[in-house]
Amino acid sequence: MLTTKTALSIIAALALVSCASETTEETSTSIVVATSSTTATTEPAPTTTATTAPATIQPEVSERQFGFLAPISITVPASWAREPESSQEVLYIDVGINQVMFAIDQGPETVDGWLERLTTDEDLIATEPTPVAVGGAPGYTLDVRLAPGGGATSPSCQPAPCEPLFTAGFRGWNILDGLPNRLWIVDLDGSPVLIAAEASEESFEAFIGPIEEALATLEWGERG
Repeated sequence: MLTTKTALSIIAALALVSCASETTEETSTSIVVATSSTTATTEPAPTTTATTAPATIQPEVSERQFGFLAPISITVPASWAREPESSQEVLYIDVGINQVMFAIDQGPETVDGWLERLTTDEDLIATEPTPVAVGGAPGYTLDVRLAPGGGATSPSCQPAPCEPLFTAGFRGWNILDGLPNRLWIVDLDGSPVLIAAEASEESFEAFIGPIEEALATLEWGERG
């Protein structure tokens, strides 16, 4: 029969073996967990663990598809999501600050028609259109903003003033005072697709950058 003293000695020995096993396993995976004061002093935590990417950076999702008349396959940050009021003709994507909008068959029937409208509208100030391709579809990109004193003040403009690009769908798309837009108008199988993103004057360039990176990965599906 084991004495009480002998039993306690055996239990203590088993506990030491268990701790040693845990320390060996944790060291092999380069993850250090302080299970005792001895482990904490003999196995300092790696200094590289805290140098990973900040938590505010969203991981990207490859090949995410958004419903649209021509389904869009695009690599975007994980936080981007399709807005529920989207339709097959107008797609709104929530990018965390505002939306990126895709619209087809919602205005002029050609890319040139869109450019003429945008560059001759006295309520808008437009930059010189620059040739561009989005997902292989050729077109143009330009920045537009509301001209001083321009825009309508009708109830459809909230907040007023604004210049509507189109009014179809859940809310259409308006050019608002103090919120410049970058527009892409591309020809997709003979139909112009309008892509728009807006931001404040102060945050415009920082906001547009990630959107342009995402558009560079876009691929069009076949139209339904």
